[in-house]
Amino acid sequence: MGYGERIAKLRLGKKMTQEELAKRLGITRASLSHYEKDRREPDYETTEKIADFFDVQVDYLLGRTDQHTSSIQSERFTENELQILEEMKKYPVFFHDLASDPTKISKVMKMWEFIRNDIEDDSEEEPQD
Repeated sequence: MGYGERIAKLRLGKKMTQEELAKRLGITRASLSHYEKDRREPDYETTEKIADFFDVQVDYLLGRTDQHTSSIQSERFTENELQILEEMKKYPVFFHDLASDPTKISKVMKMWEFIRNDIEDDSEEEPQD
């Protein structure tokens, strides 16, 4: 399977149009179409953007490996942290920042626990007359 077919497969897996993906990557739809049809190869920067967007290894896109696992290695994160990262993928701005540093995930988890406990405390309080 060539890089074009891999890009198309990843895009379709996210149920995105070429137009939507091109916009997210900051390229034209025509360029993406050329990549998907193996008429042109993306430059390295664009290849990295595609890999980051789909959370796959550049080597997967280039056909050097069939394993499309994320560049984020599971041994760096706990199972709980990986689940949080999966949810955060829905919000790329947060995901890419958090994925670079496991300590950030721990801080976000602590902050969420604080917020959840605060919400629970508020709901347990009875209204005062």
